[in-house]
Amino acid sequence: MSTMRIHKYLVAASNEVKLNFKYRANLLVSVSYIIFPFLAYAFLWAAVYRHGGQIGNYSGNQMLTYYLFVLVIGGNMPIFAYSDISKSIKNGDLSYFLIRPISFVGYYYSVLLGASVMWLIADIIGVSPLLIFFKDKIILPSVQDLLWGVVFYIVAHALAFMAGVIFNLLSFWVGNPYGFSQLWAFTIGLLGGEVLPLDLIPVGQVLNYLPFKFIFYVPIQVLVGRMALSDKLSNLFVGIVWILVLRAIVQLMWLAGLKRYEAVGG
Repeated sequence: MSTMRIHKYLVAASNEVKLNFKYRANLLVSVSYIIFPFLAYAFLWAAVYRHGGQIGNYSGNQMLTYYLFVLVIGGNMPIFAYSDISKSIKNGDLSYFLIRPISFVGYYYSVLLGASVMWLIADIIGVSPLLIFFKDKIILPSVQDLLWGVVFYIVAHALAFMAGVIFNLLSFWVGNPYGFSQLWAFTIGLLGGEVLPLDLIPVGQVLNYLPFKFIFYVPIQVLVGRMALSDKLSNLFVGIVWILVLRAIVQLMWLAGLKRYEAVGG
């Protein structure tokens, strides 16, 4: 990849950062998306464990910490990729990319990375007061677990984006892929560990061979210190394999979609 092309991607990411900062009021409002749901979780799990309830082998503090990370990761995880991908295909703006030396998918991933930086800053702002007021309830990761957590967050981010691109590329054939995207969001919530930790679901072993767990469950298990080194390494390998598989699917859909796009005069 040429230096000039890399510069174009960096500019795309930088412009998205500036755009989000321009509308920073939206970022501040998004802080409430962490604070208020977390307070609801805090009251819920306090009530459950106060009356002798038990959820699997999770302590009350572990459950509360788990859902805090669910909110943080969910706040900037691109499970829908970028809606402009679908719009560019439907309204013909895709042609702009076809006559320029820049990757359509690469460009939008750069844009999403820029947006993710800003949303991550918003997440940190939202989490900070919670870490103060719930310091006895939230389990902070060790430095080692935090570093591993960052690695698995990167894997989750790439996986979510590739899957989101796949659904957006359906616009070549179905026009508006909204229904498919909503089904994907529901699947991620249930099978990715957003609704419940996957080790509390009876079919959890089956999910070990699917990519869903890498979006929420695996990164959070790492962050809360519930994963051995051997499991981290094996999961990292499987996660990278899934990224390559989804990237190959994206490439095949892209090539097939372009033929259809050009056939109808795009």
